[in-house]
Amino acid sequence: RLEREFDILQIVVGLSTAYLCFYVCDQIWNMSGVVAVVTCGMIVNYFGRGMINDEKLMESYLVLAEYLLNTLLFTLGGVIWASISFEDTLSYQIQWIDWGWLIVLYILVLAIRCFQVAMFYPIFSRIGLKSNWSEAAFLAYGGLRGAVGVALGLSLCRYVFEKTDDPEKRKMAAVLQFLGGGVTLLSLTINGATAGPILKKLGLAKPPQKSSDVKILFEGKAKDFIYENIAELYDEPRFKNVSFAVLKDCVPFVTKEPPRVSANAEESQSIPTSGVLASHSARAFNRRTAGDGASYLKVVDLTKHASSAAEDGLFSESEMLMEMRRVFLELLGEAYKFQLEIGELDEKEDSGVLYAMLRDSVELAINEVEHSQGAIHDWKWTEKFRLFPSSNSSSFSLREEPKAGQDPVSSLNSQISAAKSEHSSFVAAARNRFRARCIRLDVLSAIAFQQGHKMAEVKLRFYFNRIDDEDDDGTNHGTTRRIKPILDQVLEESQTQVSKAQEMLDKEVGRRDLEVILSHYCARILIRRLMKFTEQNAEDGLLGKIEARNYLIDMDQRVRNVMAKTLEQLLSPECDDQHLEQVLDSVLEEGNNNENGDKTHLHPQDLQIENC
Repeated sequence: RLEREFDILQIVVGLSTAYLCFYVCDQIWNMSGVVAVVTCGMIVNYFGRGMINDEKLMESYLVLAEYLLNTLLFTLGGVIWASISFEDTLSYQIQWIDWGWLIVLYILVLAIRCFQVAMFYPIFSRIGLKSNWSEAAFLAYGGLRGAVGVALGLSLCRYVFEKTDDPEKRKMAAVLQFLGGGVTLLSLTINGATAGPILKKLGLAKPPQKSSDVKILFEGKAKDFIYENIAELYDEPRFKNVSFAVLKDCVPFVTKEPPRVSANAEESQSIPTSGVLASHSARAFNRRTAGDGASYLKVVDLTKHASSAAEDGLFSESEMLMEMRRVFLELLGEAYKFQLEIGELDEKEDSGVLYAMLRDSVELAINEVEHSQGAIHDWKWTEKFRLFPSSNSSSFSLREEPKAGQDPVSSLNSQISAAKSEHSSFVAAARNRFRARCIRLDVLSAIAFQQGHKMAEVKLRFYFNRIDDEDDDGTNHGTTRRIKPILDQVLEESQTQVSKAQEMLDKEVGRRDLEVILSHYCARILIRRLMKFTEQNAEDGLLGKIEARNYLIDMDQRVRNVMAKTLEQLLSPECDDQHLEQVLDSVLEEGNNNENGDKTHLHPQDLQIENC
């Protein structure tokens, strides 16, 4: 029941049963194969439904098979019907009188169906799901329209043509085949074309929901969805200072701002040694089976190796350390894939450079661990993919922070003077735009790098805690205590890499630039999640295809606009009030205290900020 191969096998058995039933009855027993298959289907539907493991898979296959076979049957049936009916070289050529009998037969078929439904109406109106007069009227109006009638007519004509050369019998078979196919054709054209208006007249057609109502319902759900996601992102320390004004400007359906995480909550959400998760995304990743459980099995094997190493010394500590590093890096790769799924990364963004950079850094780090048996140094590989090395970062930072030991006033004045000169030429503007794109990409890579490491650290620690619980029961005989120093060393190496990424952020990116990039990054995450939410509503039938397409086009355009708005704010020469206040606070705070602790009174007019 849990093996998917057996589910596929059930479909093959069902298909084989239908064809075997038709062959035995039609070819061996000289009975109607079509009626036999219909009867077999009714029996299997009634008695065999509980034996099907995956009903959704079976139904999907049957819907596809029904569509394809019905199309094939009516196409071939129409060609054969026209060939037999209108070519005298094959049988009997249809006369005008036969067309008249076709109209009479069509009317008789409707009358007979009305008589049958009326005769049995007292019964099926009181049993089962019951019925009413409007349903009975449309049931009688349905007519002969299905594939069974076409198949029976073709089967009869083929049988007669194969068994006899008598022209009279062939003539009769051709006429019967013409009348049966003609009634089906009239039913499809007349009854089928008028079925919709008659259903509405009888009150059986469900009126379609107004597009305005559908729009109101979807937008209400979308507003709740966005609000919940903003609240989740606010709970993460990396998004604690994002601008809600940016989110409201870039993301659709943003109405009100959820409460932000407090300082105490931020401290409680840091990753402690007990393994408490830091964010909603990390909590979701922890519920995920990473790498089909291969990483957890490797941790279990490490525990066994630790036990055997203590007994017979077959496994050295360096080998177990290398294996633990490889397990961590594999979890890190799964964490990046998970960020891709939840919209924090995008393979299409920046031509896929960001995700490819992180993915390749994991592969190169694994290769380095396996061959050189060194520590985890995946951050250095991300730096190699960057367009500018860290040592030259000061040459392209848009808003440099004052360097240690440098006069903050002169540093700020020099930056302002340099900015004035660079903005005087088109080349300088293009260069600044390129620098802004580089800074944005560096910030996003560092943020995703840190988040991936935090997810992998928590996941690995939970794996260890799971085995440690078994050790408390006496199943591992204290082996987890032997492997704990190895785990702590790997986690320490990971935290060192996270610190290097944070050091790059602190060194190369100003506080205001970081908030701008993170605010727009948060907006892109929300839009990506909203796009998946819209697609899911369209698949579930809660939103029309046309409406969903229009929403998705608008969201896709908004995603593109976020990049432009990010660069626009990074390149903006004007200082907004918030940025001006931050600059003044930082400069006055650092400038009023010299190395000897003496007070040096500075005033805002000492700074060359007249253009801000």
